Amino acid sequence: IVAFAISYPILRTKQFYFFLSTFAAGEAIRQSFIQFKGTFGGIEGIPFIDPPDPIYGFSFYDTTNYYFLVLAFALICGAIMYTFDRSRVGRTIKAVAANENLSKAVGMNTWRYKALAFCLGSFFAGVAGVFFSNYNGFVAPTDYTTAFMFKIIAAVIIGGSRTFWGPLLGLLVLT
Repeated sequence: IVAFAISYPILRTKQFYFFLSTFAAGEAIRQSFIQFKGTFGGIEGIPFIDPPDPIYGFSFYDTTNYYFLVLAFALICGAIMYTFDRSRVGRTIKAVAANENLSKAVGMNTWRYKALAFCLGSFFAGVAGVFFSNYNGFVAPTDYTTAFMFKIIAAVIIGGSRTFWGPLLGLLVLT
């Protein structure tokens, strides 16, 4: 919902300005979490987040079971993203990314496809954030610093952004 709310002003920018606007939006959201101490705990964050309830007798307080839960969700999310990447909508998003002016000229609603990609990417980042906070037992704005954002950007640069596997390979190299 937040990604959709900020997508209109952010998606009006291009290239380096897009990077700056998404970076600024992330910092603004992080700073707002710090300011709302009653809801989000301020700089200390939200403590005592329990892992998911046991499923079929598997307790997720055990790190091995939690690892397999996260691995299962990562594979499911990866399969969904891969299928989406290969679908007609995914190919259309790639066409818009390759040449937005040409896509507009043939009648595509480019903003809709860019907003869809932005919101889907934000959704899957949120899923990862949920698992990260459950694993740590707390979530705080200090977990998502500018260094963390630059590590993600570096992974995309190292691996390449034109293929599905590029950012994953870049993250493996950095990790």
